Amino acid sequence: MNRIQLIDAETLYYKPLAHPRMLIDGILADGLAVMAGDSKIGKSWMVLWLCLQISKGEPVWGIPTRKTDVVYLALEDREWRIQQRMQELIEAPPENLHFGFSCGQLGSELESQIEAVLQDYPSTGLIFIDTLQMIRDNVSGKVNAYAQDYRDLSSLKKIADNHGICIFLVHHTRKSKNPEDSFDNINGSTGILGAADFTIVLDKQSRMDDEAGFLLTGRDIEQCERVIRFDKARCRWVMQGTAAQLPASPAYAGYDTALETPYDTAAYNRLLNAALGEQAEDETPLTLTLLVNEESSFKVSAAQEIAMYLNTARLTVTVEAVPWDTFLTRLESGNFDLYYGECRLTADWDLTDLLSASGANNYGRFNDANFAALLTAERSATGDGHTDASAKLYEAFCRQTPIAPICFARSSILTTSGAIEGLTPSLTDPFYNLQDWTIHFS
Repeated sequence: MNRIQLIDAETLYYKPLAHPRMLIDGILADGLAVMAGDSKIGKSWMVLWLCLQISKGEPVWGIPTRKTDVVYLALEDREWRIQQRMQELIEAPPENLHFGFSCGQLGSELESQIEAVLQDYPSTGLIFIDTLQMIRDNVSGKVNAYAQDYRDLSSLKKIADNHGICIFLVHHTRKSKNPEDSFDNINGSTGILGAADFTIVLDKQSRMDDEAGFLLTGRDIEQCERVIRFDKARCRWVMQGTAAQLPASPAYAGYDTALETPYDTAAYNRLLNAALGEQAEDETPLTLTLLVNEESSFKVSAAQEIAMYLNTARLTVTVEAVPWDTFLTRLESGNFDLYYGECRLTADWDLTDLLSASGANNYGRFNDANFAALLTAERSATGDGHTDASAKLYEAFCRQTPIAPICFARSSILTTSGAIEGLTPSLTDPFYNLQDWTIHFS
């Protein structure tokens, strides 16, 4: 009898574990993904464009991607159609994108064929299969649909998990729609939604519409709803976003510049020289290492940019990119000079986890009694007292700077419903097409 292998809670709690690697930050990661939409609404155009962007490591809707080899099984298309579409999308094809136009069935040949592809092309990190129906036998009415759907997709998920890749299935939505739940419109049973790590639904009101809802849910990503529009001139989908999900632009007239503290290069050099003391003529510059995990090409690039601006005649900062397991181990042991990481704050901007002495993400071991008291006071204050407590906390933070915030991924802009017509924000500019807005003052 094979015994169930158990792990105690303490071991699991402290065990260094790799998180799913993102292919498109916040949208797509390693695992099993399903994208469903009506027939002939442009799913294949989107998939081909994603193939091209990710294989080149170029952004998708302004969002960083992880460059990897890509395989696209275009089972409903012919070579000439894919060729024509590629020629409309790019000027030169990437070397690490490969196509297939036929394959076996799930539960028969397909699993072994995918394993063979991964053996022949070991750098593959993403496999698109367009469509799911093309790799399935007709399910008998005697078979439980949920069990069959879950079993079929689980076999692909197992391959994705074992190899640390993403398998992306293109699927259809059913003709009769549930207006209350777009995910309920995925053709088949709820076993498809249950087996997938990430699910995307493209929801059009009409097949002739240029715009569609982009609805995303998953185990390791934040659920979101966006609006996308098919740009016929460029043959690609463009993310429109929603007003409540997009950051305020510093170019906006209402942006509060009083909240800014501009970076001063001269002041940085003065403070650094003061800290290091008088420089001897033969003195070797101080060397620091900026640690970053190598799986994210965006973070590595950002770390290199940061290091460049930190370098002076007296300080050299070099970037060390290491695998995630090593990165986490180094942080937990304190074996680093500087590190570039990521932390998602709660909606109430609780800094306890980052800046309290016992905080799980306080890798710099910051411990200051006065700051701790200010942090506690800010967390417990209410009403006008909370505003005052927050101001004191942030003032102390700016003086000590235990961590250096780089940017915020998302903010919100709120407006009274119906007060503004014509809102069409882009992913990077909430005030896109401001000249076309209609603002009602009464």
